[in-house]
Amino acid sequence: AVGASDVSNITVNATNNLIAGSSVGCKLSGDYAALFGQPPSAGTINQTLTSNGGNITDDASCNNYFNQPTDKNEVPNLSSFFNNLTNNGGTIPTIKPLPGNIAIDGGICTDQTPNTDARGITRPQGQTCDSGAYEVEQASHNTNQSTSPKQTKLITP
Repeated sequence: AVGASDVSNITVNATNNLIAGSSVGCKLSGDYAALFGQPPSAGTINQTLTSNGGNITDDASCNNYFNQPTDKNEVPNLSSFFNNLTNNGGTIPTIKPLPGNIAIDGGICTDQTPNTDARGITRPQGQTCDSGAYEVEQASHNTNQSTSPKQTKLITP
């Protein structure tokens, strides 16, 4: 429990996220209990959202947070470039990007990026990791893409 004089600092590091059609955008939830299991009885909670890159949104709510060179904010009609949430394999439903979607190869690959998507498909399949939970498989990638080598994961010290 958080006491009256306690300060809790919560940082969310966002990498390769897609936020489209959201009514809250980049607002961190004020519902501490939903996020961490126990509500504070008193004290101060400081919440910070930091971008590691590869995040894509359809509105301006994330402009102050998603500020890395690989982030894309205010993308018009972003949700129209996705299929519906469905079982595409794996343990959770995912949303498959449609051909031409900027999420395809729109993410970053680092030592912090999961090696597979939510379905267990190896990342990256194209030039770099896709943004979002779904990695488009190489055979599904546009054949007109550059033939430059794949980006390998960057290992940070």
